[in-house]
Amino acid sequence: MLYDSIIIGAGPSGVTCAIYLKRAGLNPLVIYKDAGSLGLSKIENLYSYDSISGIDLFNKGLEQLKSNEIDTVKEEVLALTQELNYKAITKDNEYEGKTLVIASGLNKSNLPKMFKDYLGMGVSTCAFCDAPLFKKKRVWVAGKEPYLTQMIKELNYFTQDVVTLNVEDIASLSGEFNLEKVTLKSGEEISLNNLFIALPLGSQSISSNLGVLIDDKGNIVVDENNKTNLNNVYAAGDIVKGRRQVSKAMNDGMNVAYSIIEVLKSKK
Repeated sequence: MLYDSIIIGAGPSGVTCAIYLKRAGLNPLVIYKDAGSLGLSKIENLYSYDSISGIDLFNKGLEQLKSNEIDTVKEEVLALTQELNYKAITKDNEYEGKTLVIASGLNKSNLPKMFKDYLGMGVSTCAFCDAPLFKKKRVWVAGKEPYLTQMIKELNYFTQDVVTLNVEDIASLSGEFNLEKVTLKSGEEISLNNLFIALPLGSQSISSNLGVLIDDKGNIVVDENNKTNLNNVYAAGDIVKGRRQVSKAMNDGMNVAYSIIEVLKSKK
């Protein structure tokens, strides 16, 4: 099914956006992994509530999605791709939408420092970005499931010569200007010039792999309509610059919805 919009995240910004789109006659899909930071919060400055736990507010949002008959799936998005439309790829499914809304909050990457130190110098977290440099050549990949299977699938578009390393066995990386060697905890040394890492990434990393601009603070860069640098890609909530407040996130969601409504309705 082709959705009018794929919304990643079921927090205040994502749910607000979905409801506005649905009421405008559009067909959104909401994909979410969990409650994120909202699940650890207590809110005491929200209209009509003296106090409400973040998880209760989150669950009320899920109830709203259901009552508005908005398609919702609880899955983790592993990758985002663009062909004619946008695709959100999970462990078991691929979802396609005309527009994409990133409203997944500030999920920080847990990439170990030894890999971060060589990002862009032989280490990569994005197969579609860097695997074309090694077309029909040997590549190495290390990670954990389900991210590892997805990464290997993407690497196979460019090469069938994929060597898998156990990420837990890697002790260190070395190289003067670029990655030259991986040393395993056993003492074995492997000479290589590339290593693809398949570990849980923050929303910013997955978005950046698609080509979305991220500022030096880790915020997705958007304009006054919450549009990113990519056509038909928007961002809302804690993942964009501004105060980390529920009311602000809801306003972002509304703003994105009106932007999408204007774009899609003008094409009909």
